[in-house]
Amino acid sequence: MIASLTQRTINERMEEDPVYFEKISSLIQKAIDDHRAQRISELEFLNVVRDAREQVVRPRHDDVPQHLRGNDTAVAFYHALEKHLASVGAQGRDMKADAAEAAETMLGIITQRRVVNWAQRDDIQNEMRNDLDDYLFDVVRDGKGYPLTPDLMDEMIDRILSIARARLAD
Repeated sequence: MIASLTQRTINERMEEDPVYFEKISSLIQKAIDDHRAQRISELEFLNVVRDAREQVVRPRHDDVPQHLRGNDTAVAFYHALEKHLASVGAQGRDMKADAAEAAETMLGIITQRRVVNWAQRDDIQNEMRNDLDDYLFDVVRDGKGYPLTPDLMDEMIDRILSIARARLAD
């Protein structure tokens, strides 16, 4: 029952931080599969599910740089950006620091452009998209050396705006 309720909560909140909730969801699914296959005991299963529920209710974000932990939107951006930057990599770069910096900057860009009902206004979202695109091209790709393709940048921007609409809609 705990697993089922936690999965439902994850499904309801998935757009708020997709990477984080996908990770917890797969952890629960693995525990369910292991329990059904009798690879783990009922007590181990219960402990895994309780821990997963706790991570949904009170996220710890141990994997996130300390200075971002107080801002859930920046944390969600960080998770999305870290995943994308990890997929392309860059030699000699501190990916976690770069993802944290990008998360803060992108949150600032969106906050600066936000107006009432911005999530329903294509013109405002297009301005945000242009600013985010400029940042990814100029700073992340050209400045920091991440080999980002235009398609990957569009995917990153779509994910960031989706999270922003879920968390920052007025």
